[in-house]
Amino acid sequence: MIDFVLGAFVITFDKLRDNAGWVVVKAASSEPAAQLTAKQADAVISVIQASQRACNALSLSRADERFSRLWILLGAPYSLTDLALELRTLIEAIEDDIKYECFYHYPQEKGQLLARVPGDWARA
Repeated sequence: MIDFVLGAFVITFDKLRDNAGWVVVKAASSEPAAQLTAKQADAVISVIQASQRACNALSLSRADERFSRLWILLGAPYSLTDLALELRTLIEAIEDDIKYECFYHYPQEKGQLLARVPGDWARA
């Protein structure tokens, strides 16, 4: 069983969607050969890395395959259109993966109790 707070995943996924939307707009309004600035690329890569960590924590297999393709794309010269397409496909893969995940909601007080179990038992 994996215990986590879903809020962190949702925030990370929202940031990924926001960045993908921004790349789409930039791709549509730029020349075909336009590239991200180093600062922009670093920001997008940071969000991709955080998203990959969040997806790995849930063992999302479709997303993992898309991250692999995305890192290959980012390792070579790429167009903004290619990046936008890969990000859109990644988002779709994450959405497909989470459709099949099972989540159980603990009331907050019981969730806090469950989160304390490893520390409580470490003293025993």
